[in-house]
Amino acid sequence: SKWLDLSPNLLSDRSVQILPGSTRSGYIYILATESTAPELAHWKLQGNLVKIGFTTTSVEERLRNAEKDRTYLCAPVKLLYVLECYNLDIQFFEKIIHAFLNDRRLGITMIDNNGKRYHPEEWFTVSAKTALDVARHIIDGTIHSYRLDSTSGTIKPLV
Repeated sequence: SKWLDLSPNLLSDRSVQILPGSTRSGYIYILATESTAPELAHWKLQGNLVKIGFTTTSVEERLRNAEKDRTYLCAPVKLLYVLECYNLDIQFFEKIIHAFLNDRRLGITMIDNNGKRYHPEEWFTVSAKTALDVARHIIDGTIHSYRLDSTSGTIKPLV
């Protein structure tokens, strides 16, 4: 399997020091929905529903008009974490996070503002902390020492 070359890849959340000459790749963001859709209530109540996305522009720009966008469940969103990323293929980084969390992908059909059915792609039934931990473990090269517990939606060390 293809992994990122982790040595020069950095996050600005103080878990890794940013080296001079580093190039900003963009941002990974983790957010919650403020949707009142009844089919989401169960996960929202548990604090286990997040979207993990990336942007190369500003996060504010990316989230503008969220309530009109299926990507954001046609509802306002609450930004939980932003990871500023340097020296990496940010789209590929997002794909690895999504792949690791795949068993907890939100697999439901929603109805958009125009009454059309759609399947939310980048939403996962995990806590924001779990999503953040996965991103950090990918960056620091330790993700291979963890597994996703698909029942609890948490990551556990491999024994």
